[in-house]
Amino acid sequence: MIEWKRYDAMKRLKLALIGAGRRAQAHLPVIALMRDIFDFVAVCDINEKVAQETAEKYGTKWYTDIRKMVRQEKIDIADIVTPADSHHAIASFLAENGIHIICETPIASTIPLADLMIKCAKENNVKLEVAENVYRFPIERMKRRVIDEKIIGKVIRVYGIGAYGGYHGMNALRVLAGGMPKRIRGIAREDEIMDVTDHMNRHHTRDSWEFGIIEYTNGVVALYDYSNLIHGKVLGRGEIRVYQVDGTSGTIVEDVVHTVPLEERHKGGRSIGQKIESVMINVCGRQIVKELRLEIHPPVIWENPYIRYATNDVSVVDELMSIATAVLDNSEPEYGGEAGRIDLATSLTLQESARRGGEPIEFPTKHPTPYEEKVHENFRKKYGVDPFDTDSLLTVFFPRL
Repeated sequence: MIEWKRYDAMKRLKLALIGAGRRAQAHLPVIALMRDIFDFVAVCDINEKVAQETAEKYGTKWYTDIRKMVRQEKIDIADIVTPADSHHAIASFLAENGIHIICETPIASTIPLADLMIKCAKENNVKLEVAENVYRFPIERMKRRVIDEKIIGKVIRVYGIGAYGGYHGMNALRVLAGGMPKRIRGIAREDEIMDVTDHMNRHHTRDSWEFGIIEYTNGVVALYDYSNLIHGKVLGRGEIRVYQVDGTSGTIVEDVVHTVPLEERHKGGRSIGQKIESVMINVCGRQIVKELRLEIHPPVIWENPYIRYATNDVSVVDELMSIATAVLDNSEPEYGGEAGRIDLATSLTLQESARRGGEPIEFPTKHPTPYEEKVHENFRKKYGVDPFDTDSLLTVFFPRL
């Protein structure tokens, strides 16, 4: 969690938003709230109507050409919320122009493209943050605190069944496991289904499912299960949900912490489940999470450092605060490009293992994997441009999901 400082108003950072579609909707209200940190100077979207409407709503300038925007505006930080296929091209261009970057997830489509972003940022002394939000959720911060306090002993196993998927799932499991990936096994399959549209207006005709076993350097093992339909919450998928951390003396199941009273240890080993409780506070007429508490002795508490913004989108505030703090203090972002690379590589290695019929793959593996080569090939077919031709990609339209 980023420690908030009361920065001088003269240090407000000029921020531009790249991409104003659906994915931007979680960022825009928070950017508007963080006026003590950011001066929202411009929005850029290749869709003129979307760019103009967003700019008018938030009282800023709008552009459809990123090159023109960078020429005409003084920008400290750019927030990239375009589709993943475009991240590496936009980030490389921004870095070459000395603009610090926060990029939506995943960091890129493949590791070679992520490496290009990281390299450009380092060469141009630019800060690069990735807006991974799962481990920043208050409940996930609280779980990690319970683990660090040894309430359930030493972690030995983590389950993510029907929960966060892809790079998000890899991030959540890695943070709870507390180690680096060591060996990965994956299986995957696709099945035709009845055509269905989910709550985010995405159309599905196939169920793309994956299952993985991830071993970590500290001996923890994670089990992972996910599909596009679980993510879309359609056809009843995701109704079986297990997000569980098994320790040597207890278990965390979702928001309940199980520990065994001394008198029960050898009389059945029955646990007592204690729910992590939310303490709310009224801020500007809104009920905001003040803290999360586990009422044991002594209590375990996570406190919300961003109450003043009167929002429960704590993870979004936190990721934006991370890049701001890195720029203002000349420090490293809390998550950053390297962590984004690890979580993406874990997800891609699982896919490569599945492609090989579940063969275990040591981590880190050599990139690009054959699976990533296929991703690059599909990229060329889809956009008619090589994925490494970043200059040409700046004018390509990337369809929103």
